[in-house]
Amino acid sequence: MNDDKIIELFFRRDEQAIRESITTYGTYCRAVVGKILSDHGDVEEVLADTWIGAWNTIPPQRPKCLRSYLGRIARNRAVDLLRRKGAECRGGAQVTVVLEELGECVAHFGCPEQELAAKELGEVVNRFLKERS
Repeated sequence: MNDDKIIELFFRRDEQAIRESITTYGTYCRAVVGKILSDHGDVEEVLADTWIGAWNTIPPQRPKCLRSYLGRIARNRAVDLLRRKGAECRGGAQVTVVLEELGECVAHFGCPEQELAAKELGEVVNRFLKERS
């Protein structure tokens, strides 16, 4: 199912929107979260939070790039969980992973949502680095 149809399901408050999002972008979001968090349970928790976050923000938001929108929610939730758990930086690996994710976003500019996601991710990375300093 394409993004427009999935977003229309969200606007109709049809729970099929979540199922279609998981089918279409679940693997991508799992990869994004898995690069930040190593615990399988944490990954599952963040993925569940991602789908709830999408449900709670669409509407009123109408993302043009649903993949980027869901990826941003997933990244932000993963970083938030990492902070809450007070996880220590594993030899800089987390910083490298987050920077790789940022690079992925920057490489795919093209729509405003992607540019916003990259900007927000940059802010998250900067806060993360300051906290670890």
